[in-house]
Amino acid sequence: MITYYIIEAFKYLTRAKLSTLIAILSTGLALIFLSFLILIFFMSSTIETKIKRNIKVNILLDKGITQSKIDLLKKKISKDRRVLSVAFVSPQQAKKNFINETGEDFSKLLKNNPLPASFVIKFHPNKIKNNTLKAFVNDYRFSDGVDDVIYDYNILTKVLKLSNPIKLVIFIDRK
Repeated sequence: MITYYIIEAFKYLTRAKLSTLIAILSTGLALIFLSFLILIFFMSSTIETKIKRNIKVNILLDKGITQSKIDLLKKKISKDRRVLSVAFVSPQQAKKNFINETGEDFSKLLKNNPLPASFVIKFHPNKIKNNTLKAFVNDYRFSDGVDDVIYDYNILTKVLKLSNPIKLVIFIDRK
């Protein structure tokens, strides 16, 4: 019985060659387009995660801060659920980093190192949103021993805002 239906289907397909060709091409193009959209969706998630892993916030410390306050502040930051890692950068390491990045040694002009000690903070990719970064900065900006919190808000917000439209090509925004 099934063989009868298969034979009849092939008979009809060979009789209407043009409509068969159009149907096969349109179905094939639809499948290719759908595969392409799914690929873009998954690639955008991977790229978004990589970008979010590289977001850093620098917390500059006061010049006269004691080692115990540094340790206490590092412990407090490390316990924050949004934080993935905290790295302490001493003034000497900051000087080395500056020379490596710019190629210029300011110690020829200045006797004292003007670069402060700092923390470089990286975040969990799944916990980063615009309001999360703002809240983090506000939480630590006025902490004891903190001179300033530096991050590029405009670039970070643009990156975070651009991460969702690619996904919305496939899915409707659920607001």
